[in-house]
Amino acid sequence: MRRINRFLAIAGMSLLTLTSSSAWATQVNYEAVPTTWLLQDYIGSPAGVVLWRMPLPNNNCYNSGVGTTGLSFPSTVTDQEANRFWSLVLTAKAANIVIGVWYDNSTCLISSFYIPNLGG
Repeated sequence: MRRINRFLAIAGMSLLTLTSSSAWATQVNYEAVPTTWLLQDYIGSPAGVVLWRMPLPNNNCYNSGVGTTGLSFPSTVTDQEANRFWSLVLTAKAANIVIGVWYDNSTCLISSFYIPNLGG
């Protein structure tokens, strides 16, 4: 009987681990011309820059308080990285070019950003 109880306890803990949200976190790639995106800088915030109004393919990053979809940076982002992101988004808006963002669909944190190949 002890063995059965021990087996059930271990199986239950394993199942909880497998079904936790972090176990199912996925990196999502999103590419678009950022004409509708809103960049907001929260001074003093660990992540600082937040992207709003992005029509993302899933609603995991929807913020009902703001009424829109939002992505932000992890607290480890450097000022240089945030500045490069601001520059990339503003340049893409002005030039009407596509940019890309990789983000985690469970935490809504940006992990990478880029300009796709521009036809070369």
